[in-house]
Amino acid sequence: MKRPAAVFTICVVIAVVLAACDQGSDQAKATSASTSSPQPTTAAASKGACSFITPEEMGTVLGQPVTRQDESTGRRCIYYTADPLVFVDLEIDRESAAESWKGINAGNALIGADQEKLSGIGEQAFFGPRDRLYVRSGDAFLAIEAGFDNAVRARAEKVATLAVSKLR
Repeated sequence: MKRPAAVFTICVVIAVVLAACDQGSDQAKATSASTSSPQPTTAAASKGACSFITPEEMGTVLGQPVTRQDESTGRRCIYYTADPLVFVDLEIDRESAAESWKGINAGNALIGADQEKLSGIGEQAFFGPRDRLYVRSGDAFLAIEAGFDNAVRARAEKVATLAVSKLR
C-alpha cells in the first residue's frame, strides 16, 4: 500500500517542479519582452540584423539560396540553406563593439582558446573556437559562424568581407 502513495507523492512533486519551471519561463519571457534594447545607430541595422545582409546577398556568398532566416534578437540573424551544414549565424554589435571585442578576447584567454589572427578584414579579426570568426571594424563588432563543413573558414571570410563593406 505504501508504493502507490509514494508514486503519488513523487508525481505531485514532479508536477509542482514542472509548474514552477514553466512559471519561471513565463516570467523570463515577460521580463525580456518588457526590457527595451538600445536602438541601432544605422538605418540598415535599425531594421534588424536580417535586413543588414539580404537573403539574396547571402545566397550569393554561400553559393546556394537562403531558404529561411531567424532573427532571435535585433543584433543576430541566422541564414539557413537546404544543406543543414551550410548556414551563417551573424551577430552585429554597433552599440558596444569595444566591450564585445574585449569580452571575447578575455573569454578566450580565460579558457585558453587559440586565436588565429586574420588580416585584411576590418581593423582586427581572428578565428576563435569552433572556427567562429570575430571582427572589429570601426564602431562594429561581428561574430560569424558559417556552418560545419570543410568550407567554414572561407565562407566566414566572405561573409565578413561583405558585412564590413556594408558598414561603411
